[in-house]
Amino acid sequence: MKAEFTAIIEPAPEGGYWAICPEVPGANGQGETIEETKESLRSAIELLLEDRRADVFRGLPKDAIRDKVERYHRGSPEAHRSQRAAGAEDSQAP
Repeated sequence: MKAEFTAIIEPAPEGGYWAICPEVPGANGQGETIEETKESLRSAIELLLEDRRADVFRGLPKDAIRDKVERYHRGSPEAHRSQRAAGAEDSQAP
């Protein structure tokens, strides 16, 4: 599954760059180049999300249901199929 996050990158006063991700509080990166900074931020995002997920799973009761929710990009064929299916379900309501 592909996920996209926002990277806000600024020049660092001492040289190089630093970056934050507003969608993932606490995620930040730094590097000498923009690409290096983005890779550092990408790694920080992955580590934070893995850690948060592990924390949640540790506290789940044994009878909890784990499932996946897919996010479709607007305009994708999957989104159009999903919207059509939702419309068909609405039209069948009493």
